[in-house]
Amino acid sequence: MHPMSREYEPKTWKTYEIVMGSEESRELDSLLTESTLVSCGEESPLALDHWERARSTKDLFFYDTEQVLGMNMDKIYGVDRFGVLTKEWRGHPAGSLVFSVYSGVEKNPPTVTLGVTITS
Repeated sequence: MHPMSREYEPKTWKTYEIVMGSEESRELDSLLTESTLVSCGEESPLALDHWERARSTKDLFFYDTEQVLGMNMDKIYGVDRFGVLTKEWRGHPAGSLVFSVYSGVEKNPPTVTLGVTITS
């Protein structure tokens, strides 16, 4: 196991299922801005390069690890959105990290599973 993997701590998420293309989905999109975190897979060359330069995972976001360990998903789904709230949404304050994946797209209507970080 690479030392980078041992240092990374998955975030704590509150998850929601939202309908793709719904008014709520469009509203959420309007409240997001880019994150300063670098989103990548744990085994990506980008992650390894960052680790070799910084010896830290502080600025990395491992979407695969977050799905399986942080969100308790059964497998890794494709990434839908990744950003930071600019205003409160469903009681989550501005600055909360938002991450959604294509878990639920097979439903009718299709949904995505959305996670918002829980801060203490």
